Amino acid sequence: MKPLDPRLLRYARAARKFLVLGGALALARTLGAIAFAWLVAQLVAGAVDGRPASALAPLLGGL
Repeated sequence: MKPLDPRLLRYARAARKFLVLGGALALARTLGAIAFAWLVAQLVAGAVDGRPASALAPLLGGL
């Protein structure tokens, strides 16, 4: 079973735009989740290492 029926792209040009838009939104959401996880990891690691709050402020601003 194919994840996407090729006939859909052949017969419905409007569907192609929605599929591309959906893929782009999924990619943006994934990148946002990765960036959020990285920022949280940096904050936790900095707090555990004893960095002052002023050094962690830019990371908090990124959240």
